[in-house]
Amino acid sequence: MQITTGGPLGSSRPGVGPVGRQLRTAVWRGGLPDALRALTQWRMGREAPGQLRRRLWERLVLLFTRRWRLFRMTSCYFIYWQDCTFFTRKEILRVHKKFRGLQPDVVPRTMTREDAVNVRVPREILEKLPELRENPFKTRICEVFSSDDKGNLSFEDFLDMLSILSEHAPRDIKVYYAFKIYDFDNDQFLGPSDLQQTLQLLTRSQLLPEEMSQVCEKVVDECDVDADGKLSYMEFEHVITRAPDFLSTFHIRI
Repeated sequence: MQITTGGPLGSSRPGVGPVGRQLRTAVWRGGLPDALRALTQWRMGREAPGQLRRRLWERLVLLFTRRWRLFRMTSCYFIYWQDCTFFTRKEILRVHKKFRGLQPDVVPRTMTREDAVNVRVPREILEKLPELRENPFKTRICEVFSSDDKGNLSFEDFLDMLSILSEHAPRDIKVYYAFKIYDFDNDQFLGPSDLQQTLQLLTRSQLLPEEMSQVCEKVVDECDVDADGKLSYMEFEHVITRAPDFLSTFHIRI
């Protein structure tokens, strides 16, 4: 066998045959399939020297471990998240990148099932998202989708929120969550206090108390079918589905 000399990675050097160079280059470039093929050829040909074989093997094990962690996330968990949301695999990856960008020192790059549930980003940071920053209901939106009821979101909470607010979610799901957002006291009805808080956020507190009361009374008069002084979900749904711009306003593009 002819031995040549040369530079470092990917080139000829004393004691390294062609298969050894192929294995070394494939591993360092991060190509797992190429590295596995080269390793198989090396095991058959035994062309790489002992010390280099050990280093390449350690590197291959490390590379495989990292890829396996990513594979676990992108296979098992992504199948589950795709089934539970209106997102594709690619969109879920984009959501994870956005979520990790909020607190990269807290949110892991490769997320386990436990991390997706337990690692939370504070509401104060979430409200600074460009998609939520100018939304008057940003605090309430975080509270509704937060599993701890405080507005702090885990990755699964964050994924649910963006999924429901995406263009892929059907109208009835959006109506349901719009009702929850406007139901500030969580009593399953939109009473006068809920309507006043909603109107206050929508108008940026520019209406006088008397004007707000008049508007709320008019809304109840027109929408309250059973005349109990508050709006049930069915009454709210009947009104909101007639709003032509509801789907376009209840929407966040990732």
